[in-house]
Amino acid sequence: MKFLLLLTVFAVIAQGIFAAPTGLQKEDPQEPPPPKKPQDSVVQHQEPLDEDPTPGAFQGDMMLTDDQLRQIEMAIDDQKAGRKKRKAAINENARWTSNIVPYEISPSSSGDVTVIRAAMDHWEQHTCLRFEPRTSSHASQLGHNTYLSFIKGGGCWSYVGKVFNGEQQISIGSGCEYLGIVAHEIGHAIGFHHEQSRPDRDDFINVHFENIQSGLEGQFEKYDWNEVTTRNVEYDIGSVMHYGSHGFSVNGQPTITTIDPLQMHLLGNREGLSTADITLANLIYECDNECSTTEQCQNGGYHDSDCNCVCPPGYSGDLCQDGSGPTTTPPCIQRLTDTQGEITSPNYPSNYDNDQECMYLIEGAQGSSIELTFVDMDIENENLCRYDAVEVRTDDINSIGEIFCGNTIPPVQISSSNQMLVSFTSDYSVTGRGFRATYVIQGGSTTEIPTTSPPTTTPPVVGTCGGNFVDNQGSLASPNYPNNYDDNLQCVYVIEVEADRRVELTFIDFSLENQSTCRWDALDIDLGDGVKVPMKMCGSEYPAASLVSIANRMELTLKTDGSVNDRGFRADYRAVEL
Repeated sequence: MKFLLLLTVFAVIAQGIFAAPTGLQKEDPQEPPPPKKPQDSVVQHQEPLDEDPTPGAFQGDMMLTDDQLRQIEMAIDDQKAGRKKRKAAINENARWTSNIVPYEISPSSSGDVTVIRAAMDHWEQHTCLRFEPRTSSHASQLGHNTYLSFIKGGGCWSYVGKVFNGEQQISIGSGCEYLGIVAHEIGHAIGFHHEQSRPDRDDFINVHFENIQSGLEGQFEKYDWNEVTTRNVEYDIGSVMHYGSHGFSVNGQPTITTIDPLQMHLLGNREGLSTADITLANLIYECDNECSTTEQCQNGGYHDSDCNCVCPPGYSGDLCQDGSGPTTTPPCIQRLTDTQGEITSPNYPSNYDNDQECMYLIEGAQGSSIELTFVDMDIENENLCRYDAVEVRTDDINSIGEIFCGNTIPPVQISSSNQMLVSFTSDYSVTGRGFRATYVIQGGSTTEIPTTSPPTTTPPVVGTCGGNFVDNQGSLASPNYPNNYDDNLQCVYVIEVEADRRVELTFIDFSLENQSTCRWDALDIDLGDGVKVPMKMCGSEYPAASLVSIANRMELTLKTDGSVNDRGFRADYRAVEL
């Protein structure tokens, strides 16, 4: 007997923290992809590396001066104790004079010139900062002789703000050669701390200290409000300065999760600057002073180089005043609350695209559980599913669940609570048809969007000896299911839906007495209405995909002999338009 699953899965860029502390820091670790397919010279997307922190760095990649470290430690202590103190003055010396950042690329970084220049261009495109190759005239022009020196050091790290006279190093080490990672390190160099250090972070994320490497818990401490400058820019989970979900993990479990599970994909953004990153940088460096207009962009928008407002997702209008603008939420980020439904990979049954990050959160009422059944599975195969994969979290949706890839149908997944999280990811090459799965929320009660199907909660399946099934969706099972069926049965199940639809049948469980020609116990399936298309099934064999009727009617006949019986079958059906 076996279960069957039919195939058919601070930065505080500171939003915080530009400021107060005048210090230096090195970057948090970033995680390279598994060894495989060759990379382009400038790769846009990279999750934060989960490598050991750089020795001497704060929060993994931030180098601090003694004064900066002392100030931050005091801010953390004040935050813990709830003490209030005189607001610290922002050290304007940490800003780059005239918004010009002189730089040089050392010989050790000659192989990284393309990605370093691309990251500087990225900042220049969205802010009034200008990165200029260092010349002898900069000292007299700017009143200082500080310049960034890009080196191939040990890891990814940077000092915070302009803090030295002369050379100020910024390391783009091995594994750091990605546009978003270099942009992150430059963010530190212009004065940004990590986003998750903001004092208001607990309204947006959870930090799981039990999953953090021993001795590194301090990397996740919050600053006091007196030590950060946000300029009223909201906390940004998608900031290029935010930690990823698994930084400094001791057990492979996430160290940071989002309050809203569907925002998890935003963590660890290393594709480039977010709208909030750009807005804050433009406020701190007073980029609006270059625009003659006195009208400020609203709702987190910012002025581009032509002094036109660039609006964040969800807003539009000349000043970003209209809240009906386009959003950037991927169509495969979904919250599902109907009592039953279907999940598919993007483009299914055609091949999914590269670089997909999809999340499907299934939620029922308190006391309910969720049953997920895979019907089809065709995902790039790899023995550890490191390339493309579907993951199902049935217990704690903040902990890693079971991961599947290839063509083998996974077993039925049942949640231990009223939530189940399904995620699908693909890398930058090789795709497949993807997956298709159906789900049912059992128990509890949910509010369902009206459809042509009768609104009901889904009770446990009751096995019957045949019957007529005329609803647009439902379930059927053999007598006594999930206990063994009886001897000497002949049960006829007739499924008939509206005339312009067809019946799609998916087996959830199947186990009948086995015999090579199914002479003893068997299930006959007639897919035709006037056209006989018989299929006889026994044992634990089942069709490799959902079955679809020729017209609007399907008939199943269960026959058993006088000895030996088994669990039988359970199947779900629905009306489909073809």
